[in-house]
Amino acid sequence: MNFYGQQHHSYQRPTFGLPKLTPGVKVLLYANIACFVLQFFMPKTMVRYFAFHPSDFLRGAYPWQIVTSMFLHGGIFHILVNMFLLTISGFGPGLEQFTGTRRFYSLYFLCGIGGNLLFLAANISDARPVIGASGAVVGVLAGYAMAYPERWVFLLFPPMPVKVKWLVLVFFVIEVLSEISHGGGNIAHGAHVGGFIFGWAYMKVVYKLSLPFAWIERLKWKVRRFFTGVRRPSFRFRSKPSVQKYRPLDDESFIDEEVDPILEKISKHGMHSLTMRERRILRRARQRMGKG
Repeated sequence: MNFYGQQHHSYQRPTFGLPKLTPGVKVLLYANIACFVLQFFMPKTMVRYFAFHPSDFLRGAYPWQIVTSMFLHGGIFHILVNMFLLTISGFGPGLEQFTGTRRFYSLYFLCGIGGNLLFLAANISDARPVIGASGAVVGVLAGYAMAYPERWVFLLFPPMPVKVKWLVLVFFVIEVLSEISHGGGNIAHGAHVGGFIFGWAYMKVVYKLSLPFAWIERLKWKVRRFFTGVRRPSFRFRSKPSVQKYRPLDDESFIDEEVDPILEKISKHGMHSLTMRERRILRRARQRMGKG
């Protein structure tokens, strides 16, 4: 997200290779490229009528700018970074596989709009127009981290693997400090912070997810104990837990206990959200029904 007018829950090993682009990510990629080409041929017109102008928004003029500004960029480097994070990094395709295309669009645009609104609230007197998909892309990054917090990604600089949850935490802290100190010059850090907050809130409300940091859980229980006196439950076994013997399931029990939860998951999150084990269960169910 830039100002226009100046230059500017399981362990998984790191994986390499280009991700397969999902339908929603493809549409957003093509739309951003198309708008960037139009902006190249008529920059003044595109910025005047489609960038986010806080002064116009406050007086009710050009209300569409809060959305269309997400498809404009301040230069080739600006759009390359945003599209890299949305596509090649795997954050966009990975999140769309988890949420499904419709909810992926909802999160993307909610974070872009939320980023613009938070920037406006934090910089009410700033008259510079704001452009860029960064707020929406940061929201995608936050959503991906909540969906796959234990996944590893390999950073280009410094060249090292890091878990996604730690990457987004460090990034968020840097953006908040930059916004407070008004650092970064031509970068709208407030929009990044807003995109992150709205992405986190969307995943929290819709999927009941959170970023699993042990120190956060300990802090929450200490606060709760201080106000209510309730202690954190202990999960240590006092005796060896009994091991249940395997029992084969009849067809009706198999459908109720194994298949129905998977079908419900598909209806909520899409086919792409299934694990390998769940896909094997569905294949086994089709084989059973075929024999019947």
